[in-house]
Amino acid sequence: MIVVASIHQPSTKTLLLFDNVLLLSQGKTCYFGSPERSIEYFSSLSYNPPPLVSPAEFMLDLINTDFVRQDQSSRLESLIKSWQVSPQRKRLDQIIASNRLETVESGSKRWSNYPRNLFAQCWILLHRMTLKSYRDPLAYGVRIAMYLGLAILMGTAWLRLSYAQENIFNTLNSLFFGSAFMSFMVHSEPPDAY
Repeated sequence: MIVVASIHQPSTKTLLLFDNVLLLSQGKTCYFGSPERSIEYFSSLSYNPPPLVSPAEFMLDLINTDFVRQDQSSRLESLIKSWQVSPQRKRLDQIIASNRLETVESGSKRWSNYPRNLFAQCWILLHRMTLKSYRDPLAYGVRIAMYLGLAILMGTAWLRLSYAQENIFNTLNSLFFGSAFMSFMVHSEPPDAY
């Protein structure tokens, strides 16, 4: 299972739980690989962590652009260029290229494994949704009652608006509240096991 997580200033113990870390600065990669080898990589570029400093904090300070001085800006450019020509990057590019080739080759086989075409799959899902609605009338009845009640309240609040210029803000308010209530009342349910 692939999990993508973004953590701000993790502890060393948390950092070492990850298989790979990706360090980005200004949208460009500064490092991608195992957290254990990250300090080794930055040390090879002459960026050694100070004693008693967490590796995660060291790496974040190294690529941070929030409070950049002129010397730090050139350091960041150096880190990005160093990554682009590094052997780790070349190895990673080869792995990605081979995986992409395998995906293309197995893609036609994967789609042929489905026993039904797209139309049949949509029809089955529509049938399941209709059965679910039929089996749970209370939930859908309450939802219909809520929408009808909201429509009556909204309709009576702005019932006698004319189309004159002086009522344009009232009309805009009615449109805003109507769309806001409809978006807030959307209810997503977890998928049930059929």
